[in-house]
Amino acid sequence: MAASAELLMAYISLELLSFGLYVLVAFDRYNKESNEAGLKLILLGAFSSQSFYSELVKFMVCLEPQCFQELRKVYVYSFF
Repeated sequence: MAASAELLMAYISLELLSFGLYVLVAFDRYNKESNEAGLKLILLGAFSSQSFYSELVKFMVCLEPQCFQELRKVYVYSFF
């Protein structure tokens, strides 16, 4: 994730990292609380991912930055 140069690759790597957390939370299949926590975490992750992705698309359409270097230029020059 730290080596990604584009915004979309950073988002995809963040999502792939979260799958391991979902598995670890719901690891104990016979424990009711573990199953409930796993389901809640998956739903929370799905809704937060959807909202983050929609805002990322809006941001990329408005400002058209494709990589972090272009994003830095937009950010720095917007304040001066």
